Amino acid sequence: MATRALPTVTIEPDMGTVWVDLTFPNTVLFCTYKLQLREEDSNELIPGYDGIYGDNENSEDDIHSLPAPASDNDGRVLWAMFTVIDQTGDGGKYTIVLKVRQGGKIIYTKKIGPKNIKEDFDLASILLKFELAEED
Repeated sequence: MATRALPTVTIEPDMGTVWVDLTFPNTVLFCTYKLQLREEDSNELIPGYDGIYGDNENSEDDIHSLPAPASDNDGRVLWAMFTVIDQTGDGGKYTIVLKVRQGGKIIYTKKIGPKNIKEDFDLASILLKFELAEED
C-alpha cells in the first residue's frame, strides 16, 4: 500500500518528555480539538492518547505530554483535528498554532491561518510523524 509523506518531527531519546502545545492567537471564535496518537503504519491508537479533547473557551492550558520515554514515540503519528464554530453568524478570523517541544526547545511549529470562517463551522487538521534522531 502506498504511504503518504507526512511532516517528520525528529525527537531525541535522551532529551525528556515530548510536549504538544496548542494555541489560538487572536481568535474569538470557538475552537475545539481532538488529538490522537497512532502506532507506526497502523490504525491502532495508543491507549490514553486515543482521544484527547479540549477547546479555547476555558482557562486550562492546551498542553499535552506524549508517552515517556520519548523513544516510545518513534514512528508514531499525531493527528490533531480542529472544529472552528461561528456561534453568532458574524464571521471572523481564526488562527491555530501547534508546537512540539522537547528539552525546553520548540522542535516543530505548524500554523493554520489566519483564515476567515465562511460557514457556520470550519474543519482543519494537522498530521505529523515522529522519528528518533540518528545516533552519532
